[in-house]
Amino acid sequence: MGVGAVAPSATAASRRPPPTIVLFTHDAGDSDDFSGLKALRAKLRDGGHFDVLTYDVEAPAILRAAADAHHPEWTTTPITTDADRLALSKALGASFYAVITHTKSSDRPDIQLVDVLAPAHSWSVTGKKTGDAADALASDADQAVTQRSAPEPTPAPAPVTAAPPVAPAAPPAVVTPPVTVTPPVTPPVTIAPPVVVTPPVTVTPPVIVAPPVVVKPAPAPAVPVTANPPAVVTPAPAPPAVVTPAPAPPAVVTPAPAPPAVVTPAPAPPAVVTPAPAPPAVVTPAPAPPAVVTPAPAPPVAAAVVPDAKQQADQKQAADDAIQQQVAAVKPLLAKGDAALARGEVAMAISLYRQAVDGAPRAAQPRLALAQAYLQGGFRDKALDEAKRALQVSPDSVPIKEFLISMDAEESTSEGSVTLYTALIAKNPDDISAHLGLADAYWNDGSLDRAEAEYKAAEALEATTGGHRAVTQLARMYGAQSRYADALEMLAQLGATRYPMALSIIKNKGDALLTSLSTARDSFEAKKSSHEQFYDTAKKVAAEGQALADFVHAVTPPAAFKLSHLHRQLAANLIAQEASVLMTYIETSDADQGDKAASLEKSAQSEMLTANAGEQKNGLTAEGN
Repeated sequence: MGVGAVAPSATAASRRPPPTIVLFTHDAGDSDDFSGLKALRAKLRDGGHFDVLTYDVEAPAILRAAADAHHPEWTTTPITTDADRLALSKALGASFYAVITHTKSSDRPDIQLVDVLAPAHSWSVTGKKTGDAADALASDADQAVTQRSAPEPTPAPAPVTAAPPVAPAAPPAVVTPPVTVTPPVTPPVTIAPPVVVTPPVTVTPPVIVAPPVVVKPAPAPAVPVTANPPAVVTPAPAPPAVVTPAPAPPAVVTPAPAPPAVVTPAPAPPAVVTPAPAPPAVVTPAPAPPAVVTPAPAPPVAAAVVPDAKQQADQKQAADDAIQQQVAAVKPLLAKGDAALARGEVAMAISLYRQAVDGAPRAAQPRLALAQAYLQGGFRDKALDEAKRALQVSPDSVPIKEFLISMDAEESTSEGSVTLYTALIAKNPDDISAHLGLADAYWNDGSLDRAEAEYKAAEALEATTGGHRAVTQLARMYGAQSRYADALEMLAQLGATRYPMALSIIKNKGDALLTSLSTARDSFEAKKSSHEQFYDTAKKVAAEGQALADFVHAVTPPAAFKLSHLHRQLAANLIAQEASVLMTYIETSDADQGDKAASLEKSAQSEMLTANAGEQKNGLTAEGN
């Protein structure tokens, strides 16, 4: 490569958005596989190598993909085959999927990376720590994407050599150059936003739906009110203090001392006592009366002027007219940006749209155009940032909300929804629907702690309105996580809808535990998993089955559902027993124990079917009447 040349792969990589990857565990019921998956997911996200989706049968993205692809079994049976993994990854619009298998070294999982667009291409990463494994996956994926995007060389036509003349009558030979056939380029598959079909009572994680767009008039700018200056109170001069002296006391006359008494034998006369001279009177002037200050009367304060409805409408119209004038002034820049974007000159279009934003900073149209240009250029983060700023200046803009929702639909992510609802909450922290939408987006993204925090914020706001949407979602999420004590606390607040929600949790968890055991046993018997992996799965299901049985026992059913509820409790106990027997079978290889486990599984399935029939007979929405 000559001096000053730019490597095409580097330029293309800088403009390409990160590919989407779906992460699967090798064994859907293995907690160690799942731990390795979570560690790898964190490394891939922190490094910015991929847009990462995690396979979870209860995640809204999986539910939408299953509905669109007409594969309902994806939401009821854990996916363990490469064919199903490939089909689901295509339905999600992913470029790659990876399967994580636990090894004896917990921080060095075995990983298989598969190219969804070319399934024959796969890479294995073994013996590497999680961080190094993430870098290796990114390198392999980047090489595959670069090879797909590189144009195929067109072979030069073969030279034409004229044939020597054989006879004057023979015409000259015509040599046709080879025709180069360029294979058609397969357009990318666009996944339309899915329609989630929820069966009766089946609990599925939330589908993110944009809140209804309500166009509210922008608040009129405040009318400046100039307050009158404060009244200056000048105290009147105090009158001089008038001191009235008290009348002088009469002079004190001290009598001369009496001569000494003469003592005679006769009875002595009474002694004459001369009083001591009185001290002089001290004259204290009376205190001056306090000065009386009479403040000057304050001038009247003018009352604040509150604009009426007509004035508010006029002010809003004036603000809208000012924005439209700004947009009209930058229309030539927008038109040039549109033309540049149509020609594929993304950098030129971004520059022109930025100038338009500077010229009309309070208008949503230039900012939306800039966000779309960023997205087309592969700058997804900048597109989200600009769309967020557009929402700040125009929170009720329908095109901006549609743009953010479409980003999620195309990429099977929740980033657009997180940006949308975060902006709505910033505008109105008391918006219950915005908090619920943000919580659903976080759940869909696997950020369960953030989802719980937003649901609780919505719950606190609903406490004053009497709503139960947040409590319902919290009960569903706690049930999916087997946090049964928390789920019971939420169910106690639901009133008439308490039992239908509890029943949904029970049915979904029971089906999931049976499927986990069956899948683990099939994998073990096919020698696709080890004794340790099978044993760990059975041990986990035994604990979760007993916890489910305790949860069923703690739920009080309405009268119409008492019998079917008893069958549900029996089914949960049978699942826990089957898992315990399987643990003995794995330890001893006793065929009788294996047969006993199979019999317990059939009994559990029979109890669940009996319960389901009773529930349908009495109506799934019955409330105990």
